[in-house]
Amino acid sequence: MAMPRHIALLAPGWVALALVGATVAVAGAGSRELQLLPFLASVVLFGLPHGAVDHLVPGRMADRITLPQGMVLVGVGYAVAMAAYGLVWWAAPALAAVAFIAVTLLHWGQGDLYTLLRWADCAYYDRRLRRAVAVLLRGSMPMLVPLVGHPAAYGEVLGVFVTVVGGDAAALPPVGATPVRAGVVVLLAAGGLLTAWWGLRWAQRHGRWQPVATDLGELALLSVWFLTVPPILAVGVYFTMWHALRHLGRLAEVSPVTRPALAAGASARAVGHMLWDALPLTAVSLVGFAAVWLLLPRGPTGAMSLLGFYLVGIAILTVPHVGVVTWMDRRQGIW
Repeated sequence: MAMPRHIALLAPGWVALALVGATVAVAGAGSRELQLLPFLASVVLFGLPHGAVDHLVPGRMADRITLPQGMVLVGVGYAVAMAAYGLVWWAAPALAAVAFIAVTLLHWGQGDLYTLLRWADCAYYDRRLRRAVAVLLRGSMPMLVPLVGHPAAYGEVLGVFVTVVGGDAAALPPVGATPVRAGVVVLLAAGGLLTAWWGLRWAQRHGRWQPVATDLGELALLSVWFLTVPPILAVGVYFTMWHALRHLGRLAEVSPVTRPALAAGASARAVGHMLWDALPLTAVSLVGFAAVWLLLPRGPTGAMSLLGFYLVGIAILTVPHVGVVTWMDRRQGIW
């Protein structure tokens, strides 16, 4: 049975979730500060850098766009989107926080859809409706499953999101209410059953079981992971070792420098080169974070407030990043 393509980029996420999950089951999740370590690592390891190559994407993917033109286009797009969304955080933090959950759900779902189609060969996602279900189901794993398993911790993080920029957490909708969580369970169960039905029927017709095993195995792993591991630790590990690493691999596929390395199986070298490409804008982002932190009236204090501040910064960067990835999806025939 053939292994999924780019197994070296898929497997680190599987291994990280399995090892950390087993450790938590045996020894517990540890202190709050310990649980925050994956988010701290994401500043330089895959997480923040995975969006810091966006300025190079148009010039590498579009024949009629030169590298300098692409950098200008992305730069202007980032500035406009960040300013607009930053104003929402300033004027209506609760609305901005809920919007970030929705945008991140779609973005992390679209990242997994690409790997399912191009790396795991899940050819049964051959219609727009099926791909939309995959996006919603995969994006809901990190964004909604923790709400089912850990409603109090989920609400705490969402509240920190709002209060760190001076908002009132009381303005947030009651996301942890039992009817909301029950609705999430029903929707995700329906999406999972549809996915299994489509995949197993396709595998039976074509005699190819590995793609379906990869897809359903990942869904099972993600479900157990986000139901059982505390959300801060769970999302931090997933963001760094699953979503961000896979996106760097996708970026390496469109770079003329790293594409041959991927084809030769040198995935680590290709990802390392992408991190090098990301270094300048990663540094600029960190300087921007530091400047905003200093300008806040009192500045965040304590581990959770610092996490909230970091996530607000990530949120503001995510909106234009999603625009770039959506453009990549269109160019690569995902939609």
